[in-house]
Amino acid sequence: MEITRRQAIYLIVIVILALGALVALDRVVEEFSPWDYDDFARWINDLGAWGPIIYILFFAASMVVAPIPTGPAPVAAAAAFGGLLGFAYTLVAGFIEATLCFWIARWWGRPILRRWMPAKLVDEIDRVTAYLGLRVLFVLRLFPLLGVDIISYAAGLTPIRYLPYIVISIVATMPDTMMTASTTRAQSRVRSAGRR
Repeated sequence: MEITRRQAIYLIVIVILALGALVALDRVVEEFSPWDYDDFARWINDLGAWGPIIYILFFAASMVVAPIPTGPAPVAAAAAFGGLLGFAYTLVAGFIEATLCFWIARWWGRPILRRWMPAKLVDEIDRVTAYLGLRVLFVLRLFPLLGVDIISYAAGLTPIRYLPYIVISIVATMPDTMMTASTTRAQSRVRSAGRR
């Protein structure tokens, strides 16, 4: 089946609108979610040794099930565990999320994509992904404007191999995660100093 230029433009517009709608929905849910960092930190600390495990499972699951807001979780982890451990636990949760979303999309999403889209279009997406995929993935992970879960699912729909995908996913999210952990820790110290 031959795809006309007009059909390709329509498809691109539909994809952009769908991604925009997902981002807007994620922002709305995050804006109106009942997150309270101090309450979350107390709750995690009250769990004792189970706290890190519960946090990792909660954060990974919340990223797999979009659009549960995940933005506040690393901040709360840094407040609860400290900057270094909050960073480490968030990376572990991110690894689990990235792996689950990738393989869910690869095993179930890719066959559906092949069934619903013209083969020529899927082949063209695969061709472009083979050329630009890892570079685009790195930029999208470094600046996660679309949300890490959406990026993970999208990568699973492409022919990108898992090992380069997971390495890029972890390495490129480190600066953002580290910055979140360190600024949260600094804010906690300032709040503590202000209470004295």
